[in-house]
Amino acid sequence: EHLDENFRRKEALTLKAEELSTSEEWKDTAEAIKALQAEWKTIGPVPQDRSQELWQRFRKAGNSFFERLQEHRKEAGKGSEENLRKKEELCAKAEELSTSTDWKNAAEAFKALQAEWKTVGPAPREHADAVWKRFRAAADAFFERRKEHSDKLRKEQEENLRKKEALVARAEELSQSTQWKATVQAIKDLQAEWRTVGPAPSNKAESVWRRFRAAIDLFFERQAAYFAQRNQDLGKRQDQMLDALERKREQANRVRESLERDEENIKRWQASLAEIHDGDRSDELRASLEAKIADVESKLPEKRKRLDELEATIQ
Repeated sequence: EHLDENFRRKEALTLKAEELSTSEEWKDTAEAIKALQAEWKTIGPVPQDRSQELWQRFRKAGNSFFERLQEHRKEAGKGSEENLRKKEELCAKAEELSTSTDWKNAAEAFKALQAEWKTVGPAPREHADAVWKRFRAAADAFFERRKEHSDKLRKEQEENLRKKEALVARAEELSQSTQWKATVQAIKDLQAEWRTVGPAPSNKAESVWRRFRAAIDLFFERQAAYFAQRNQDLGKRQDQMLDALERKREQANRVRESLERDEENIKRWQASLAEIHDGDRSDELRASLEAKIADVESKLPEKRKRLDELEATIQ
């Protein structure tokens, strides 16, 4: 009964070994088979007529696995040398990229190299750590340089933002100016200076530009409204002047007509004087006509002066 129990136990180990003999979980299986072999040694003898056959089965299963393991290690050794070559090529590419200043494209290239590195199997153990450190050093050098560049760029952009905000403040001050000609030139100078200032941080660039543009637009809107109103007022004044001119011309015409009538009357009266003959009422008629002539002639200088004044005003 004891021999039969030992046989049963060893047969179970044999079946387990035969099952493991085809495994490709190399490390775990090697340890499991070694554990089976160690357990085999703790079990006593089995019936003699079945002992040799069972042992051969058990040993064959273990040998089969370890032969496969040895072959795998040979192949793995060959593969690891190829992996080392591939990783060294990735290191060379990384070291070349490490000095690049094409920050965006180089960073994308590094990410691609890192992804490819993960697809390459292990290198020989004696070289694995050194080749990884070499690859990591190249990547670290690039990303450290990129960080320094980004920090410098960020500082420059903050300074550019400060300069642009100062230009905005000046533009907003000028937007209320009524010194139209001088302010137009000042705004042109601001716009020229704006173009010399580098970019501001992306999260603030648009807002500071809108403020600058709005201040300039406000000034030119006010200028346009001012000149439109001035032109309208000028049109009104021109209309008023034309009305006044027409009135002056009418006044001049009336004065001129009055002068002409006076001069005609004087001529007519003088002709009448020449035709008066001595008689009962000749002296009375003569005196009346002379009085009329004297009265009208006395008013002529004032009328001529008024006409000259009106004509001068018209001119």
